[in-house]
Amino acid sequence: MKRWTRHVRRALAAFPQAPGELPAFWRTRRRQLVSAATLVRAFYACLFFILIGFYDSWDRWLRLTSLELLWPVWWFKWTGIKTGTTIVIFGAPLTALAALVWPYVRLARAAAALGILLFTAFFNSFGIIMHGLHGWLWVAALFVLLPDGPVERIGASTCRSQRYLRAFWSAQATLLLFYSMSGMMKIAAAVEQWSLGQVHALAPEALARHTAYRLLEGAEVSPFTVGPWIVHHPWAGYPFFLTAIFLETFSFLVAFRPALQRYWALGLILMQIGIFFTLTIMFTWHILVVALIVMCSPFAPSTSSFHAVLRHFPIIGDAMAWRERRHAR
Repeated sequence: MKRWTRHVRRALAAFPQAPGELPAFWRTRRRQLVSAATLVRAFYACLFFILIGFYDSWDRWLRLTSLELLWPVWWFKWTGIKTGTTIVIFGAPLTALAALVWPYVRLARAAAALGILLFTAFFNSFGIIMHGLHGWLWVAALFVLLPDGPVERIGASTCRSQRYLRAFWSAQATLLLFYSMSGMMKIAAAVEQWSLGQVHALAPEALARHTAYRLLEGAEVSPFTVGPWIVHHPWAGYPFFLTAIFLETFSFLVAFRPALQRYWALGLILMQIGIFFTLTIMFTWHILVVALIVMCSPFAPSTSSFHAVLRHFPIIGDAMAWRERRHAR
């Protein structure tokens, strides 16, 4: 089994990084551990401010009389909507604050994960599912797996250091997997629509049609919104739409290719900003969690040459790796 997983990781990484000399390897691991621990605390700081930022909705939420309850907040039927809402909207920020103060205590991290789960369920109990907090929820849940103890004590143990970094990496990989799932679903739907003779996601006019549909829904158009222009010039948006699908589809590979992580995160963030200028939908929470967990990745090298980035770039890097392995035989 281990041999099989080793082959899979090697294929996903294209050019796996050689460990080098042991002293340098462990110095790098130590740096990565300290950086990861700092990012974990920063994650809970950002989560706290996101949750506390709903303060202007508290009064309205406490006057609710009905909700379409999702399963994590089904217990509102026993406590009553007002009592349950009070527990969730005040309890969730407090658990995030506790995890910010004590990020090395698993109980505090578990409480924060439960808090964001309940808050996300409550936030989506208004008849529509909003995806903004889902990434934060999954990262918080995976951070529960981090070993207990301050970073100094964890760093003294090779096993615990590796467990910490693996748990952090799993949060990165999960975030990137969500983007890959989105890209693959677009491609799968495009293949089906193409087989039926319909306009599909890979068609030149796909973005223009999608933008027109969004604007017809009543989206507020600002002077800087390029959506109407895209509708009248479909080919202008076509390369950007294909680039967005490419970025999404191959995002999961980037979890195995640290040299690409910062650049790929930048691409995803620019894609989200481009969506705002085109469709008037802003993904601020997505941008923040991607910037924090992927762009600030502890595994990314300080600098990467153009050649190093190219060697790890999806498709191009895989072709280069396949060619080198073939010549090595």
